[in-house]
Amino acid sequence: MNVSILQENIARGLGIVSRAVSPRSTLPVLANVMIATDEGRLRLSATNLEMGITCWIAARIEDEGSTTIPARTFVDLINALPGEQVALTLDGSTQTLNVRSGTSTNEVISSLRPIMKNIALEVLMLQPCMATRSSTEQRSNRR
Repeated sequence: MNVSILQENIARGLGIVSRAVSPRSTLPVLANVMIATDEGRLRLSATNLEMGITCWIAARIEDEGSTTIPARTFVDLINALPGEQVALTLDGSTQTLNVRSGTSTNEVISSLRPIMKNIALEVLMLQPCMATRSSTEQRSNRR
């Protein structure tokens, strides 16, 4: 993945999707944000399995790709960058995202092993589903 985007646009998108990030979860992937290219736009997604938020941002896409990055780390990094163009380059073999803006160059490593990447992306792409009542709740409502 190779993408160029304005810092203020990605910061705004991360501010929106990070509301769905689960800070304390037994599933580490829920503390991540998915970054993917989608039809000439950058897609940011996050979920806590009760709700999911997706945001599409206009960007210049040179190479397609997707990964998941720890949300807190990525939000803090993007907010600390100067308000210029941000270049995101993903090394698919190591799942390392290189983030460049102005004179700043940083690398963020996905917390997931490459073999888990596809599973993580599928979890983050799940749509929120309706919760069903347990049989105990249903019995107590009948009384």
